[in-house]
Amino acid sequence: MQANSLPSPQQCRPAPPLPPDGKRRYHGCHSGAANRPCANQDQFQHKANAAMTIKIGNNARKQAIASIERYFSTHMDEAIGNLAADGLLSFFLAEIGPLVYNRAVADVQERLQARVMEVDGEVYEAEFQYWRQFDSKNKKPAAR
Repeated sequence: MQANSLPSPQQCRPAPPLPPDGKRRYHGCHSGAANRPCANQDQFQHKANAAMTIKIGNNARKQAIASIERYFSTHMDEAIGNLAADGLLSFFLAEIGPLVYNRAVADVQERLQARVMEVDGEVYEAEFQYWRQFDSKNKKPAAR
């Protein structure tokens, strides 16, 4: 299959039936090339259309909820309950989390590109150096 060609429906696996929440999930066709459109968008779902989910561990979630509760009790007129703080955290992770994630990825890319640019200076080896060793010493190479 050519890189720019669209895969046919026979090359894709059909998406499973919709789960109870009604949201389609990525079905894994194209062996990781999820950004290519499928030839039949009605029957096939791709990762490019899936929402990003940022998951945090239970301990981190508990600490974040406690921090939200503390923030509300310190800076707001009303306290916030545990359930409301959990909902607010979920909202922030879904709505703002991808923004922070994308910024972090861009920052890492910049740093990696800067490091790659430094590699040239660190590992550069001068070319055509054989004769220079003799030119600087006015010697001729040994006959073989």
